[in-house]
Amino acid sequence: MAVKSIRRELLEEDQYERLGHVYEFVTTHNRTTIDDEELAALGVVRSTNLDVDNAAPFDFEPRFFRPCYDRELELQQVGRERSRIWGETLDVGKYTNPEWVPNVPYRNPEFRAMWFSCCYDELALLQAEKDEEEGRESDGYTTPHLDDFPYPACALRPETYTSGPAFVAQRETKPHMAIVLCDATVAPEDKILLSELHGCVSLMRYQIRSGRFADHHTKPVMAYTMQWETQGRITQAHYDAKINHLVIRQSRILNLSGPEPTSDAYILLRWMVNQPVGNTQYKDTEPEEARDTGLPNNSSEPKIVVSECS
Repeated sequence: MAVKSIRRELLEEDQYERLGHVYEFVTTHNRTTIDDEELAALGVVRSTNLDVDNAAPFDFEPRFFRPCYDRELELQQVGRERSRIWGETLDVGKYTNPEWVPNVPYRNPEFRAMWFSCCYDELALLQAEKDEEEGRESDGYTTPHLDDFPYPACALRPETYTSGPAFVAQRETKPHMAIVLCDATVAPEDKILLSELHGCVSLMRYQIRSGRFADHHTKPVMAYTMQWETQGRITQAHYDAKINHLVIRQSRILNLSGPEPTSDAYILLRWMVNQPVGNTQYKDTEPEEARDTGLPNNSSEPKIVVSECS
């Protein structure tokens, strides 16, 4: 066990260093998107698209977050009750004036995120009450206050994009995290936003630095991006120790445009109220109840591969 512990510590150190190269790139480059050639140079792989439209998609790639389909009526009701918040931004008349131009571009996605935040808080409260009544441990997330969680839940690059709340899995055996990102840029389908890579890498570096999940070979994260106030996207990221690369999967661009919450808005909300799943823990430390997930098993001992990151 001592040898395995040392190997895993070295593996985490290696991953942290490699993620550090990516973090340095996103914090020193002034642009909005990154193409695949640049991603490859950073050791980042864009894998197959993340299917967010089907409850049980035919998918051979790892999925570490299960969207909420068993509370659909509750989710729709909460969303409708808060539909008024959907249209509240700093600018009035945006839907009636064809020449409307926003005064503060990066604030508009922040206001679009308000509806999701309010709905999430209500749904999380309802689920917590239900879990308490049934005497079971929650599979949800907590949203720590900034004073208790100073990083990365802070402004990332306020002139172009900011971060909203960070979500930490309530179960101590789950290394999953997520974050809301607010970006004034609408991304092309074939490119990742700098903010999306920045947010995911920040979460992953935090998880490694915390030292709480050394017995997990995978520490998956998810980003929910509000692009302007008209589009959105879901990004799943994890570091695959077997290929020694950061792996990104993204949904299609979601339509969030209009005076009322769209069907795509409910898709995004359904993914925000997700359940952390997947094999993330080494087999020799994995709890018995966590093993049967129906997902690809990636829990064999990875090896450290020494190669250039850039």
